[in-house]
Amino acid sequence: MYRGIDGGWFQQQIADAAYRYEQEVNAGRRIVVGVNAFTDGDDGPPPTLYVGPETEEIQLKRLADVKQARSDDAVRDALAAVRATAADPTANTMPVLIDAVRALATEGEIVAALEDVFGTYVERAVV
Repeated sequence: MYRGIDGGWFQQQIADAAYRYEQEVNAGRRIVVGVNAFTDGDDGPPPTLYVGPETEEIQLKRLADVKQARSDDAVRDALAAVRATAADPTANTMPVLIDAVRALATEGEIVAALEDVFGTYVERAVV
């Protein structure tokens, strides 16, 4: 299994299957409702969701309010617990993740704590 992962075998199999699937759809050998068949009444793609700058400002204000109201010590302790638990391969991280959320740690802060332990995964390209 490890050799297959390290050698990119699984990734290659998935890429090959996706390519075959796309070829079948484009050639009409595979029907996808609403994509290449049964498109009557289709007035085009739905509009792309647009989030304006006013929405961004509102969310940043809400985030600043949460960070102002929370206990920095509680967040720091919760994130330290996340790091310590993540470093133990036999430990269940879910309880400390829930505690971090209850302490009002942000998703970004929690992910950064996990990255401290696990690093950042970078997928190798398989051609």
